[in-house]
Amino acid sequence: MGVKTEKLYDEKKTLVAEFDTLKANIVKVEGELGKMKSNLNALAGAVQFADKLINISEQEKQSNQDLFVKTSQNTKKEKGKRWKLLRAI
Repeated sequence: MGVKTEKLYDEKKTLVAEFDTLKANIVKVEGELGKMKSNLNALAGAVQFADKLINISEQEKQSNQDLFVKTSQNTKKEKGKRWKLLRAI
């Protein structure tokens, strides 16, 4: 007793259908993977830009603090000079 040719064709048809379905799923996943990689790169760029803005903000803050300290020191010196002038009068 052998296997009928018709049964073999049916089995082949099932295997080909599974193969085509799996191949289509792989193509779909590859497309989604490409989109995910693009999104990942966009997010990395956004993080890099945020870091740059934070750095600029911190530098400006430090610059403003330095300016305030210099202004405060000058003001103290000027007050001292004015006090000496008032004492001299």
